[in-house]
Amino acid sequence: MKDQRGVDASSDNSQSLATYERALRAFNTYRGDPVAIIDEALETDPDFAMGHVLRGHVHLSMWERSVVPEIEKSVTKLNELNNRNNDRERRHAHALKQWLSGDWNGARGTLDHLLAEYPRDLLALQIGHLSDFYHGDRENLRGRVARAMPAWTRDDSGYAFLLGMHAFGLEECGSYAAAEEAGRHALDLEPDDCWAQHAVAHVMEMQARQSEGINFMEGRTEHWAQTDNGFQFHNWWHTALFNLDQDRFQRALEIYDEGVRPEPAGDPAHVARRRGSPVAHAPARFGRRQPLGRSRRPLREG
Repeated sequence: MKDQRGVDASSDNSQSLATYERALRAFNTYRGDPVAIIDEALETDPDFAMGHVLRGHVHLSMWERSVVPEIEKSVTKLNELNNRNNDRERRHAHALKQWLSGDWNGARGTLDHLLAEYPRDLLALQIGHLSDFYHGDRENLRGRVARAMPAWTRDDSGYAFLLGMHAFGLEECGSYAAAEEAGRHALDLEPDDCWAQHAVAHVMEMQARQSEGINFMEGRTEHWAQTDNGFQFHNWWHTALFNLDQDRFQRALEIYDEGVRPEPAGDPAHVARRRGSPVAHAPARFGRRQPLGRSRRPLREG
């Protein structure tokens, strides 16, 4: 059977593929818990290869040692299914194995070769993009997505997310006008694309458009700061920076306490939201005893 972008999967279970699409969208939008969603499919269809692939990659996207056991589970099952898996699924499994072994550049290369054959694999594009992000590889942040774009049209499922990734790659390479155009196009097609929102925010930061950035971020919170959005913490951080640059210190502290660190790092809801979110979980690594805003006297805004 084929997924919504016409890419072959070894599964013949239409319900499993439908659940895969729900989990993939959750990953694309950084909303909810894509692992919990795909586990619904794996509970009734334990041999669903792309389910195990997605589960492994979502954990990989957190890029920390704590997720290694979960990725190992996915790889073990994919090894058992190897003779049944198709070429694309085997390549995904190989990339996961390389990541586990510490060959992170090898994993990125495997995903690049996979995308040369299957450029409409949205999961491979996203996890490859995030891997380039973690490595600071700005050329591939732009290039990986750009190489796949000719195989897509604006009517394809997930095209907006492709544009959002392309926007971020363009911004990191200094192509600010093109980045903003791509990011805003993505938001027109998919208002909840918080990665596109993030890309446009980067453009505004680089161009010292802080006042406009505040309006852009705080005026669209219904699209990127939903309670189940695992990326909201990072986008709130950018919003705080815009305010900080405008000497709006009290507002910056409020955003930190209410948006960046609204709950303890060990809170189950916090853990669920950060799963699959590439940088939103970073602030959780830095503990503090009390909210910053409440640890200081109120500050007058300049």
